[in-house]
This record gives sequence, structure tokens and C-alpha cells, in this order.
Amino acid sequence: MAVLAYNSGVQIEQAGDPAHMYLVAFGLVFPWPTVAMLAVGAFIVLAQVKINVTNAYAGSIAWSNFSRLTHSPPGRVVWLVFNVGISLLLMEFGIYEGLEPILTLFSILATSWLGIIFADLVINKPLGLSPAGIEFRRAYLYDINPVGLGSMAVSTVAATLAHIGTFGDTARGFAVFLALGVALIMAPLIATANARPLLSGASTGGDADGWTRLGALLHLRIRIRTGRHGVLPCLRRTHLFAVLFPGRPLP
Repeated sequence: MAVLAYNSGVQIEQAGDPAHMYLVAFGLVFPWPTVAMLAVGAFIVLAQVKINVTNAYAGSIAWSNFSRLTHSPPGRVVWLVFNVGISLLLMEFGIYEGLEPILTLFSILATSWLGIIFADLVINKPLGLSPAGIEFRRAYLYDINPVGLGSMAVSTVAATLAHIGTFGDTARGFAVFLALGVALIMAPLIATANARPLLSGASTGGDADGWTRLGALLHLRIRIRTGRHGVLPCLRRTHLFAVLFPGRPLP
């Protein structure tokens, strides 16, 4: 659309502006300039409302992940107000003036995240470095995932250094691809070096004692996280023995 606007007579400095691009596009659809202008305004308002509502909701979900560290969630509405407040502050501080470098950094973060997900599904799971299934229950997960956060940190730092020109002009042009490549490499490496067993049946290797011991630990963790510290009727003597004496064989 920028090329279309430039070929229609719009100056090159304004050809990338959404308002000018949409005005040229709608001008080809509607022969009346007033109708085309109204269509541009309605389209921009509708698109901005959709984007802001989606970002506000998604941002509240992202902020709520910090509750996993405190175990005291304030509620989705609190995170929603908090996220919208940050957005308004950024707008008042003139975030649009530096939108291009911010979008570049966002593309690096998004590419690193997608690379880690791809590596987990295509590399780690077939090699047995992560559970075969996708575990989403919080009681079965670590509060901090060393594989995801570690790979994300390394790939983001490497790509950011490349983007600011540390590794030369060629690497600067391929910073996003560097983020993807580093994420694909670091995810299986950190998963291999991670000494802690995964909280899943896949980590026991089919050992019966491992299954029993793991089930007892998970059950205790669920009870503690949900605040139910009373009688544990589901635990038998062997389960309690596995928790109290993890280094000894089960009776």
C-alpha cells in the first residue's frame, strides 16, 4: 500500500503513513472524496479499538503470570487496569516517536519466543528432553522455567547486540534470524544441562518407584498451593515414605 500511495502522488515521507495509504486505497473504491475520508476514519477507529482491547486483555494475562511467584493473585481486573495505565503513560511519554526501534525489539522477542516453542515441540519432545504432552497445570510446573527463560535471555541478548551493530552490518540485517537460530540451539542445550527432573511422568523413565514418589510430591504440592493443609486422604503409607525418605527404596 505504501508503493500504491507513492505511485499515486503521495510524497515519499508520507507514503508509509497509514492514513495516507488508506485514503489512497479507499479513494480507488469510492469515487466520492468525502465518503473515502469517512471510510478511512471509521476503519482506523475500528482497527485501533480492536487492537487496544486485544492488547489490554492479553497484557492482563501476561501480568497475571507473576502471581505464580507470589501465590497471591490480585485478580484479572487489577492486572487489566495496571496494563492500561502503563499503556497510557507510554503514550503520554511519546512512544510513537520511537516506534520503529521498539517494533524491532519486539520482533526479536517474538521470534525468540516462537523459536523456543518450535524447539520444544520438534526437538526437545522427540528427544525426551521435555514431557511428551503439553503440561498446563500450574501445580505441575516450575515457577521459573530454566529452559524457556534461559533460551529467551540468550537469544534476545545475542540478537539485540547484533541489531545495534556489535557484530557488523551484515549481522545487523539478520538480527531476527539470529534470534531464531540461537533459540533453536539453546533450548535443547539448556534442557540437556538442566539437572532438575521434570515434573512429569516422562522424567521417571517408566520406573515404578519414580512414578509413586513423583505422584506423592505432586499431590503435596497441589495441596499446599491451594491452601488445603489438612488431612491428605489420598496418600498411603508408601507415598508418605517416598516423600519423607526420598533416598531409600519403597517398602
